[in-house]
Amino acid sequence: CLYQAMDSESKVQQQQAAYKGVTCPLSLAEPTEDDLKETRSLEEMMKRMNVFESQEGMEQRSTALISLQALACDWISEVAAQKCPSQALDGIGGKIFAFGSYRLGVNTRGADVDAVLVSTRFIERHEFFDKFFDRLREHPRCGAAHAVSDAFVPVIKMTFMGVDIDLLFAKLDMATIPDNIDLRENTETLLRNLDERCVRSINGCRVTDEILHQVPNPENFRVALKVIRIWAKNRGIYSNAMGFLGGVSWAILLARIAQLYPNAAPNVLIIRFFHVLTRWSWPKPVELCELSPPNLHFPEWDPRTNIKDQFHLMPIITPVYPRQNSTYNVSISTKQVRCLLLLVSLVQIIGSLKNNGRSLENKSTTKVTPNPPQVILAELERGRNLTNEIMFKQKSWEDLLEPVNFFDAYRHYVIVIASSDTAELHLDFQGLVESQLRKLVLSFEHNGAIDRAHVNTESYGRANESEPEHVTKWFIGIEFKKAPEPGKKLNVDLTFDITNFIRQINGMANSLQLRLDVLYSKKRGLSHYLPPSEHWKINRSKPACVY
Repeated sequence: CLYQAMDSESKVQQQQAAYKGVTCPLSLAEPTEDDLKETRSLEEMMKRMNVFESQEGMEQRSTALISLQALACDWISEVAAQKCPSQALDGIGGKIFAFGSYRLGVNTRGADVDAVLVSTRFIERHEFFDKFFDRLREHPRCGAAHAVSDAFVPVIKMTFMGVDIDLLFAKLDMATIPDNIDLRENTETLLRNLDERCVRSINGCRVTDEILHQVPNPENFRVALKVIRIWAKNRGIYSNAMGFLGGVSWAILLARIAQLYPNAAPNVLIIRFFHVLTRWSWPKPVELCELSPPNLHFPEWDPRTNIKDQFHLMPIITPVYPRQNSTYNVSISTKQVRCLLLLVSLVQIIGSLKNNGRSLENKSTTKVTPNPPQVILAELERGRNLTNEIMFKQKSWEDLLEPVNFFDAYRHYVIVIASSDTAELHLDFQGLVESQLRKLVLSFEHNGAIDRAHVNTESYGRANESEPEHVTKWFIGIEFKKAPEPGKKLNVDLTFDITNFIRQINGMANSLQLRLDVLYSKKRGLSHYLPPSEHWKINRSKPACVY
């Protein structure tokens, strides 16, 4: 019996060693009949919701990408013919790789496709954003083409053959691009002589492919990820730009759960997702694998050498070189908090040196640990409580995915209104304002009268025909602090925060054709700013404290 037990334990250890991840699995339990039944129930629920792309829609996207690749390869051959001898033109071309939700197989109906054009060394970035962009605008089946060449990750946005596509560009130091090239392999060779913009562009595809490579059962992972994406969007915490978590971050989190429970059915992965993450010791990073850095020198996330990385709130690390924190915007939105924390740390270190004669080598004992965003943690806790009840058949999966009513959550709101004279101008201006909203929220958080500032991830257009045609509105829920003494009113002044934000945006936009207004409203006044279709959400006398 002793030998049998030892043999059984040895088999388990061998099986655990075969799985991927930075630690061994927590459980190798196989799905039960009830798990398989619950999974079928989940899939039927998502079919009824009709939010994910149909097979016909997926085929339309595939056809559009194939046609776009053919157009790009023809253009690359033409440009290369002007630079290279004729004998060197054989095999010169490029290849388009899709990534993001489309590559993961979890894209919703009408969602855009993220893709990158990988080219040979003969094509320059400025040629892609000038000459190829002109070629796209002349194409009869391409519309709304818009180049953002100066973005952190430069992109051409377009509608091609009825499909919205965000196309990035990366050139490799290669004479030809093989049809069977694997962007995950040979990292040092692949990234050698690339600039940082090319690395950022190509890594979107490499991250997506590595996530799929790291999960034990991709199909179970996809089913569970669809549920998590619906949940995050419905609960208003799916937005990288707004300082929440984007699609890559949610995918990495779920992939880590799939590594810990490699044989689990999708319903179990979802339940464990909430149980593990509500108990996670943030800011301990979530990582899918250990990397051996190549002999390259691109900047990457490393709290041992980068002080600012030590103050990231919810580090979720991409699984390819150079490693990055996919929740960087969550940390950026608390930039001033990190500065204050760093100053506090330095003061504590100096105090320790004066009082106890401690050396700087021991400064880690005075490190201040930042806390993750309250809204995300509250939603994870809600998810854990509901999945507990779902396990005991007391609640349904629909209860977990119930959309939050943002306009019933607070008594006070700030409305940011961006308007423009033309649709083309508004596309850029809307993106600019949205990318800077985190700064306004941060400013509110440091206002002595405000306890919480929470931006809604959804934006809205015209409330009525009297408003400008090209207008976008964002809503920030405000929770004020209680008065320090009973019977006394709290002194609230948002003037500095608002005027400073408007001044910053106007300085960036620098155009009389663009207008920005920031207004205050109580809950009962929101009907003046929301479209009539949204008025039903303002339906209670007291806010439902969902956060």
